[in-house]
Amino acid sequence: MKRRSTQQAPSVISTAGRLSALVLVAGLLATLTVARASDPGMSGFELRGVADAGAPLFQQHCADCHGTRGTGDGRQGAAFGLVLRDFTAVEADAERYYLATRDGGMAVGLSAAMPMFRHTLSDDEIRDVVAYLVQLAPRGPRGKSTAPSPQDDQR
Repeated sequence: MKRRSTQQAPSVISTAGRLSALVLVAGLLATLTVARASDPGMSGFELRGVADAGAPLFQQHCADCHGTRGTGDGRQGAAFGLVLRDFTAVEADAERYYLATRDGGMAVGLSAAMPMFRHTLSDDEIRDVVAYLVQLAPRGPRGKSTAPSPQDDQR
């Protein structure tokens, strides 16, 4: 009588490999779902930031990468080997800037090197930084976004 082997044929992809791939896909789907669900564009985004209040916050938190004038020439940006946005040369997209600043670059399809600031800055501070960026743009904001003057503190 012939004995059957209880060993299974080796799988090309190990169980651990399948599990890792499944976790990766689940993580990507969760990230996309959270970014889409938190998209203020779905609820009528308005900036309501104060550019003068955002300028020192930009210098403190953003200038190392984006440059002191927002031209994308900061020393840390260069260290990452990235070509960063020159906020003085493009049409402002306040909603996209807001999402990238709050949720990180990956939330809007940009580099993971752009960190999220939702745990560092308050929502009002993020809006102030974005108002400052909008002020730097040569053509002003796109869409409904507004950048009020300091006298119009609408927060």
